[in-house]
Amino acid sequence: MSDLESDEEDERRFLLRFLRLRQQSEFSSPDNEILQHSISEYCYRVSENDITNSTLQGSELFLSCRGWSPDRTSFYSKLRRREFQSSHLSLKSMQSYTEKRIPNTVGFSFKNNSRIYVSQYSQDGTIFYVATQDGDITLYSVPTFTPIKYIQACEVGWAVISCSLNMTNNLLAYSTWSPCVYLYHIDDPACTPFLINLGPTHKSFAIFDTTFSADSSVIAATCSDGCVYLCDVERRIRTHRVVAHEDHANACVFLDQSCHLLISGGEDGLIRLWDTRHIAGILDDPVATFPGHIDSITSLDARFDERYFISNSKDQTIKLWDVRKPGDGRTVERTKTVVSRQNWDYRWEDPPEFLAQMRLYGDTSICSYTGHRVQTTLIRARFSPQHTTASKYIYTGSHGGRRDSKAHIYDMLTGELVAKIGSHSSLIRDVSWHPYHLWLNTSSWDGTWLQWKYVPDV
Repeated sequence: MSDLESDEEDERRFLLRFLRLRQQSEFSSPDNEILQHSISEYCYRVSENDITNSTLQGSELFLSCRGWSPDRTSFYSKLRRREFQSSHLSLKSMQSYTEKRIPNTVGFSFKNNSRIYVSQYSQDGTIFYVATQDGDITLYSVPTFTPIKYIQACEVGWAVISCSLNMTNNLLAYSTWSPCVYLYHIDDPACTPFLINLGPTHKSFAIFDTTFSADSSVIAATCSDGCVYLCDVERRIRTHRVVAHEDHANACVFLDQSCHLLISGGEDGLIRLWDTRHIAGILDDPVATFPGHIDSITSLDARFDERYFISNSKDQTIKLWDVRKPGDGRTVERTKTVVSRQNWDYRWEDPPEFLAQMRLYGDTSICSYTGHRVQTTLIRARFSPQHTTASKYIYTGSHGGRRDSKAHIYDMLTGELVAKIGSHSSLIRDVSWHPYHLWLNTSSWDGTWLQWKYVPDV
């Protein structure tokens, strides 16, 4: 063996040993001490049970979750009166009956040959769609979960990172490590995609999240160049490019039904609100910025009331926000500084144990929810459906390693972890609660997705 080959072999062995040491977190203790010291100037520590940043009692959010009729008549009596006396049974009465009924028993179970990245119910609950790392996208008919459409994604690269179905269930969009958003007409027998090229300036480019506007006319995408892109679906062109974040832009969602307000979250730990009516495409300013996380944003979800939204983060917290309470410039800069000082790599290292208990000075969020683990990938968190639960729960996937990963369900008002469901042997990346039935689906990197349903006395 030559000297050159010997040096290359020594270097290869060193790199392999270094990666093994990182994966075993042998460097975690000193690094954690350094990290905690470096951010202590900007953060304070709270106890495990101290999750509330400002009281919700008496607020309109509290009332919207607790605002059903004070009538104490039993649900059985209300049903009987409706049948025999044509009495009206309100949505609030239905919510009061179903709100504590959390799915607890496996219904359907499906096994795939690849990691599952996306699994979602359509907005009307008639379709359930699943996207895997190897590019298979399957649409199932609900409630039988019979496959009705198979799509093999193009230019998958690493994986199908995001996938979304529009409100009328006739258009499906997905994204990968590619400069294009791919769209399919579901009714097209040939299943031929059409592309919207975002025209990025970076060579290595990924689209981390896509979302349709309520009227299906616009697709918003957040990308690895830190930008938010807006696309016209009918003309199949990119219309706007907004420089939104200083690092990867990981998540986006429309806040309102009028399709004008869009929120985005990025690796810089910031959440920004954009008004699409005032975007020119050249150094646009956000309507508002929401600082408070001390690490990167992994997902966003908006509540039905167009005022409240949640964010999941690598700082191991979910935060609840009021769109009317943005942060100031000082807190924005504080967020940037703290995020830039994070010295752990979430792709293979365990998160520092203290991270979930740290709170940023000036944090304007309403509540923080801790207990799940965000690691390895962009794990999703969502509001529970309005029809059956009044959106009073927040639920999320979680990384449990090989220790039986479970979805975590929090009470939005109290912050209490009310349930853990799942039995996956790898992390749960995506979760979806049916809009009208007491079903919750979990999907995992172990290649399985499970449908959980509510069964009394289990």
